[in-house]
Amino acid sequence: MRYLRTNTATRITVGPFLDQTDGITPEVALTVTSEKLTFMVDTAGVPTLILDAAPTASGGANDMVHVTNDDSGFYDLELAAADVNYLGRAMLSLNNVAEHCPVFHEFMILPAVIYDAMILGTDLFDVSMTQLLGTAVSTPATAGIMDVNTIKVGNTAQTAGDVPALVTTVDTVVDAVKAKTDNLPTAPADDTSIDTQLATIAGYLDTEIAAILAAVDTEVAAIKAKTDNLPAAPADDTSIDTQLATIAGYLDTEVAAILAAVDTEVAAIKAKTDNLPAAPADDTSIDTQLATIAGYLDTEVAAILAAVDTEVAAIKAKTDQLAFTVANQVDANALSGGGGLDAAGVRGAVGLASANLDTQLTAIDDYLDTEIAAIKAKTDTLPAAPADDTSIDTQLATIAGYLDTEVAAILAAVDTEVAAIKAKTDNLPTAPADDTSIDTQLATIAGYLDTEVAAIKAVTDKVDTGLVLDGAVYQFTANALELAPTGGSAPTVGQIADAVWDEDVDTSHQTAGTAGKKLDDAGAAADPWATALPGSYGAGTAGKIIGDSADIPTAAEIDTQLSGVHGSGRWGGGNGGDKSLVYTLTNSATNEAVEGATVELYASAARTGEPIDSQVTDVLGQATFNNLVAGTYYLKIIKAGYTTTTDVEVVA
Repeated sequence: MRYLRTNTATRITVGPFLDQTDGITPEVALTVTSEKLTFMVDTAGVPTLILDAAPTASGGANDMVHVTNDDSGFYDLELAAADVNYLGRAMLSLNNVAEHCPVFHEFMILPAVIYDAMILGTDLFDVSMTQLLGTAVSTPATAGIMDVNTIKVGNTAQTAGDVPALVTTVDTVVDAVKAKTDNLPTAPADDTSIDTQLATIAGYLDTEIAAILAAVDTEVAAIKAKTDNLPAAPADDTSIDTQLATIAGYLDTEVAAILAAVDTEVAAIKAKTDNLPAAPADDTSIDTQLATIAGYLDTEVAAILAAVDTEVAAIKAKTDQLAFTVANQVDANALSGGGGLDAAGVRGAVGLASANLDTQLTAIDDYLDTEIAAIKAKTDTLPAAPADDTSIDTQLATIAGYLDTEVAAILAAVDTEVAAIKAKTDNLPTAPADDTSIDTQLATIAGYLDTEVAAIKAVTDKVDTGLVLDGAVYQFTANALELAPTGGSAPTVGQIADAVWDEDVDTSHQTAGTAGKKLDDAGAAADPWATALPGSYGAGTAGKIIGDSADIPTAAEIDTQLSGVHGSGRWGGGNGGDKSLVYTLTNSATNEAVEGATVELYASAARTGEPIDSQVTDVLGQATFNNLVAGTYYLKIIKAGYTTTTDVEVVA
């Protein structure tokens, strides 16, 4: 059971959707617009069809999409607010018999306040009290506020004015305490000392009060000793008054001492709390601290600016000595040798045109930047001061050896080409009358050599990046092998597989023990399914075992054997029929589906012995029986808490 909030658009998880052929494989690429979406709500006890349509792929009120990264067949379905603007139990089904098994979900649509309180925890349950201990609660004087009639407090009966007086006293005490604590911080940094002081005061008060009580007991005992012998009505009570005055004076002294001690302790506490702000919510002290910090920053910034001013002044003092009588031209006295030169004069002095000089300088600058960046890229990873450069020497020696090999190969190729050329030119006359054709041929050969050498270099440059030195041997890197071409003349995996299966093994691959020979021999053997069993198969072979065990009873023989033991009935897997029976069980009073009931299927009205089949009703109250033949079937329905009933169904 899942819960929905009434009249609120929502997105729910539906599924899993399983393939209809095997009931196991998750469906993760359904055509959602081909689904049949049905949504039923039991409104006021009456099943009502709310939705009977196909979901939309996106952008609709009931769009349905596959859950991202899911591989179990779950989908995200949106329900509009109008779809759930009901209360009560609801059923949702999604079906497409051509693609997947039916999917069912059961919901309970709750009022908003119940959903918010029970599921979200953002609201409270509304409670309306009608009785207290079985007695009806009277209507309060103020709606929403319960009247309280206090009879006893501390098991003491109260008069009409006792409780109000007590409340007034409590309010007064609470107000006095609150007035003293309002200015305390919400969480003082350390209240250990306050706790210690209060504990000291409490201990002191306990000691003093105990002493006072002991003294009073002593004085009362003394007074009692003196008054025990007095007459019931003495003529003169002067001595009693004197004793009482003495007691009163003693009490005044002791109380004064206690108050003085309390004042001392309170003063100590006050000394520690006087520096707290009157109202912690006020951030005056924070503003003071921030002002101090701002002042410090101003001082530091001013010092930095002063240092900058000093440096700028020093630079200015040096540049002030440069004189510029003519704009963009340094005076003669500012140059060694005199005769000031501007930019054009400098270019003219070195014999270069303006544009040419600028271009050359730019090219030199760019070249230096490129070279320096390349050198830096190679040296960045070197240690600042390598202790041992042996490995570098080794690498350089390896590179030099590799270059020697490559250059030798190129020279060998050139030698080969030159030898071929020489073979063609050896028969030429020593001084031909016209060497124009020779020049043409040589130019062609030179061009060909340039092209070939460039092509060879382009290939060897790529080979260099795809090789790595492994000991004394160069090997292709893993990346070079991964990027090796598979197209063109290289066969694909499918072509290789086809070639293997299409290989003729009748005349080739006839070496004993090879797979080709064994396949050829197996293909020449007789059809094993046409061989009688057990036939010539010996003991222990599969043919012998299957042949000896092939006496399998028929469905009719199974029925005869089992009916003799358990009573008559169809025991051969539903009698081998191709019919089905779907029985639906509902509550006769509420018309609701009954889930979890056992439905037994019999061939006779007696309904005794073993049933043909037995199924348990699902959430829709349905029990399905398959592999039946046409005929009349007798049902027995059993469920705890219900009366066992019977029914009769005819399968056509």
